[in-house]
Amino acid sequence: MSDIAEEMIKEGLLLHHPTGYGTQVSLNSQKKGEIDRIIKEVLGGEPEVNDN
Repeated sequence: MSDIAEEMIKEGLLLHHPTGYGTQVSLNSQKKGEIDRIIKEVLGGEPEVNDN
């Protein structure tokens, strides 16, 4: 796992789920606002959000 992913897990932005084949990660939906802010800051502009 990358250092960035490990840091995001520590910050609670990613959730990790141990599996039989390794570690699966997902975005923490409770941190959606913070994740959107980071994306906007890094990429510029408004992040496109699909709530499906």
